[in-house]
Amino acid sequence: MKSKTLSLLVATSVLAGISTASIAQEKKDPTLAYRHHAMELIKDAAGSLVAIMKGEGNAADFEVHAKVLAASAHGSKWAFEQKVAGGETKDAAWKNWDDFSSKLDEFVVSADALHAASDGDMAAKAAAFKSTMSTCKACHDDYREEH
Repeated sequence: MKSKTLSLLVATSVLAGISTASIAQEKKDPTLAYRHHAMELIKDAAGSLVAIMKGEGNAADFEVHAKVLAASAHGSKWAFEQKVAGGETKDAAWKNWDDFSSKLDEFVVSADALHAASDGDMAAKAAAFKSTMSTCKACHDDYREEH
């Protein structure tokens, strides 16, 4: 029992240290904070869209969540264009700016297409969502720090 408690305490301390470092970094640079919040909005909107597609959310809200995701994609692109290192972004993003930037462009276009698909049937919405999430994954695979 003591070893489980100790392991939990160590894991919690490590996570708290990571969170504290990230928060301190964001306080130093408002662009990092803005970028973080834009990415969190994307994550939250995507989660709501998944719930809707599973039949666990209000289907009438699909357009709202798709619009939030698309608007946040534009906001995150702007924040990355400021080229402020830090947060969860690997240094490779800045070293390979042309590739990183093109992936951001693909994400924004795909997110806009997801929002446009809001008028379609659920199959069209799901296909647009899958396309958008694949652009997220393509960028995260190469340029996001694992946590």
